[in-house]
Amino acid sequence: MEPDEILVATEIPLASKDEALYFHELARRHGDYAVAGLAAVARKQGDLLTNCAFTFFSVGATPVMTTEAQIIAAGKKIKR
Repeated sequence: MEPDEILVATEIPLASKDEALYFHELARRHGDYAVAGLAAVARKQGDLLTNCAFTFFSVGATPVMTTEAQIIAAGKKIKR
């Protein structure tokens, strides 16, 4: 985006049955801006996770993808 542009919409596809999604944010009070948060998605192959993507937000100037954690989580068994 350019400095004079504003984001007005996003399109987020619905999760498929073989995807696991997670979203959590930490705020001082309910409804406040997040102090920090995590958005995660992974594909499920049986009881295993694959194609993991974890992104922290409000921990820096831009969202931070955790590539090392994604590598560690890939191939791990899903805990229920």
